Formats: sequence, C-alpha cells, structure tokens
Amino acid sequence: MKSKHFSLITSFSLLLALLGVADSVYLLIKHYTFSPVVCGPFIAQCDSVLSSSYSEVFGVPLALGGVVFYAALVIFLVSMLIRQKQMFARLYMAITCFGIIFSAHFVYLQIRVLHEICTYCMVSASISTLLFILGIFIFRHIIPVTYAEIS
Repeated sequence: MKSKHFSLITSFSLLLALLGVADSVYLLIKHYTFSPVVCGPFIAQCDSVLSSSYSEVFGVPLALGGVVFYAALVIFLVSMLIRQKQMFARLYMAITCFGIIFSAHFVYLQIRVLHEICTYCMVSASISTLLFILGIFIFRHIIPVTYAEIS
C-alpha cells in the first residue's frame, strides 16, 4: 500500500522532472532556432555557454540529452505512482546517478573552463541534484533494507 509520504515525495519529484523537461525543451528550441537565450538579471552568460564547444557531444546538443533524461524520469515516476515496483526505483536511481555526475561535470566546465555561468544550466543541475536526493528516499521506500539482508 502506498504511503502518503511516498506519494508526496514522488509527486514532488515528478513536478521537478517536468520542470527539467521544460528547461531542456526551451534550450533545445533556442539551440535550433539560433535565437538568444534570456537569462534574467543574474550574472550569467547563457549564450556564450550554450554556443561553446562543450554544448554538443558528437554534434548532439546537450539540451536534447536533458529532454531524454527528464522525460525518462517522468515515465519512471508516473510508473512508480501507479505501481510501486523495484524495477522502476532501480532505473530511476541509475538514471539520477548518471544525471548528477554529468551535472557536476557541466558545472565544473562552466566555472573552471568557460568562466561563465548559464542560469538554465544551473537550474537543470539543481533539479538533477534534488531528484537524486529525493530518489534516495523513494528507493528506500520501495526497496527497504533490513539488517538481516546486510549481514
């Protein structure tokens, strides 16, 4: 039976994943239309980050990877809300592990290599980090660890 706590955390994670999809779709549209990205009043250089050589991998924009990443998470989260299955929790955790590693790498590139920050990229990195942290709670709910299993 689903607990209220589990449903709340999973629903909040779903909202974050949908925000991630929106963020990535916006950047993908801007990439293919070559239109400027509005970064707001923050100290940010979105266009220079998004047009750098690091914005694509093998000619594929990172924003497309973001859309796929967040869309997969949306699918797994909806599946977990409908049916609490270990398989969905394991896939969710695996994907969020990759997401946090890639996000850390891209944040490093912005700060240490490009010396410029993209607000939307940092929003995505923050969402990815939060989804990983929330995923730990989801994972522990669906796959409880008992002391008998550890020893």
